[in-house]
Amino acid sequence: MSQPPADPDPASLRASDKDRESAAEVLREAAGEGRLSMTELDERLDAVYEAKTYAELEPIIRDLPHRVIAPDAAAVQASPPASAVERSGAKPASGSAIAVMSGFSRKGDWVVPANFTAVVVMGGGELDLRDAKFSAPEVNIHATAIMGAIAIIVPDDAEVHYLGHTLEETQFYFDRLKSPRLRWAFTANHAHLVPEGVDGFLAGMDIGRCDEVRLADCFRNGKEVHLKPGEGDFDFPALFRRLDELGFAGHYMNVFGTLDDMVEGREILAKLDPQDAAGKRKAS
Repeated sequence: MSQPPADPDPASLRASDKDRESAAEVLREAAGEGRLSMTELDERLDAVYEAKTYAELEPIIRDLPHRVIAPDAAAVQASPPASAVERSGAKPASGSAIAVMSGFSRKGDWVVPANFTAVVVMGGGELDLRDAKFSAPEVNIHATAIMGAIAIIVPDDAEVHYLGHTLEETQFYFDRLKSPRLRWAFTANHAHLVPEGVDGFLAGMDIGRCDEVRLADCFRNGKEVHLKPGEGDFDFPALFRRLDELGFAGHYMNVFGTLDDMVEGREILAKLDPQDAAGKRKAS
C-alpha cells in the first residue's frame, strides 16, 4: 500500500505578488523610520522582487519589525501542482509603484495589471517585464518621473505604443500647444498603422507645421517595424502625391536598417516615383 504524499514544507512554497508587496512595504516603512539606509533599501527591494519562495523572502526582512509572511494552512493543503499554478493566470497584487527620494523595482516572476501607475520623485524605478505574466493582452503603464527616471524593459516580441500613438492623442497635444515654434515630424510606417490610415492621419494634422517625414515600410495589419521599402505593403508613391497636394515643404529621411540599407532604399524610392528622380524632393 503506497504512502500518501507528505505535506509540502510551507517555506518551499512559491510566494505571491501580494507577499512580495507586503515585504516591500516592510522595507519602505523601515527606511522611513531610519532602520535602513537608501542603499540598503534599494538592495533589499531588488532581493524581494527576485524572491520566488517564502524561504527566500523571509530572511530579507527577518531583522525588521514585521508580521509573519507565510501561507496559511488551508492554502498549503489545497496547493495544486506547480504546473497548474503557472497556468492559473494569477491576478496582480498591486497596481502602482511609488518612490520618493528612493527607488522601486519590479522584475522576475510578477503579474503586470491591465493598468499600472509608476511615480518617482527624486528617485528611480525599474519595471522589467521580460519574465512577467500579464493580466491582459494589452497593458497600460502610466509613468511619471520628477527629477528622476523610470526604466521600462519589455520582452523582445512586445509592441510598445506611446503618446501620441493615435491620431486623437496627437491632436490632443497640438490643439493645446499653439506656439508657432512647435513643429512636428511623423514616421510613415506609424501612420500606416493607425485606424485612420495615412490619408486619415494627414487629413487630421496641420501639414504646414510638419518639417520632416521619416520613411520606412511595414504591413498595414502588422506590428510597428521599420522595413526597407518593398518589404511591406506601404504605398510610397501615394504618400508622396498626397504630401505634394497638401503643400509639404519639409524634407524626407530614411529610418530603417543600416546606413547602406538606407542608401539603397533611397534609390528604390526614387524609382517608385519619377518626381523623386527629377530631384523635386529633398531626401536624407
